[in-house]
Amino acid sequence: MTTFSPSPPPPRLGLAVIPFLVFMLFSTLSQTCEGRTGDFPVPDPPEERHNEVAIINGLGSNQVLNVHCKSKNDDLGLRVLSTNSNFSFTFHRNFWGTTLFFCSFQWGSQFHWYDVYTPNGPDCRTPNPCWYSVIPNGTICLLNHPTENDSTCLPWNQS
Repeated sequence: MTTFSPSPPPPRLGLAVIPFLVFMLFSTLSQTCEGRTGDFPVPDPPEERHNEVAIINGLGSNQVLNVHCKSKNDDLGLRVLSTNSNFSFTFHRNFWGTTLFFCSFQWGSQFHWYDVYTPNGPDCRTPNPCWYSVIPNGTICLLNHPTENDSTCLPWNQS
């Protein structure tokens, strides 16, 4: 009687091949995309990717404006602005695009706060920073830089 011995099953590649295939795919794509700027978005150079916010005391009448700006991770401290002086700060958005900076504003008996930078707000990347001015009627206005003649006055955040 003849015994039949089955041959061993072929080796299974399965999950062991997946990392290799992913590596090959990314290697091919990186070589294909390298040096091409016409078809693919190119990020801003690092020196142009920071955001800038500036606050101007436009109250006049020698009114002092106290400004205190913060984010979740940074407290920029209290700044005391004399008439027509300004305070500015620069920052990079976080990886998740959720950066938020808010400031409190106090002068005389007035106290307000406002979100000076939000992910869905105006683009404050240099060379077009966001310039805000607190004006004599007590509102905050976003100046359309660089002319500063045209502005959009905004409501304060609700307490």
